[in-house]
Amino acid sequence: MDFFAQQDLARRSTRRLVILFALSVVVLITALNVVVYHATSYDRDLMANRAALHLGVSIIVLSAIAIGSAVKTAQLSAGGAVVAEMMGARPLNDRAAQPAERVLLNVVEEMS
Repeated sequence: MDFFAQQDLARRSTRRLVILFALSVVVLITALNVVVYHATSYDRDLMANRAALHLGVSIIVLSAIAIGSAVKTAQLSAGGAVVAEMMGARPLNDRAAQPAERVLLNVVEEMS
């Protein structure tokens, strides 16, 4: 296994995921604005303020995504133990009663 090749692959994958995330945000905002457009097409009062309404919808969606991203980033910045717990991991006892846990501890000790 070539570490530097894996690191380059991870960077490309991260870049691709960021682009896909941005694209999904744009698609979500566009879809919601299309729904708002059709929902307000029968009301003349709302049609007059349609630009402000679309801007408001876009700001609300972007704010919700930004807040959600900030909360998740704050949670993940607490470290690997928190991430492991989010994935359902649990601490292992050094005196593990189960053979599978003992094998796992032995592998981790050998790797470190």
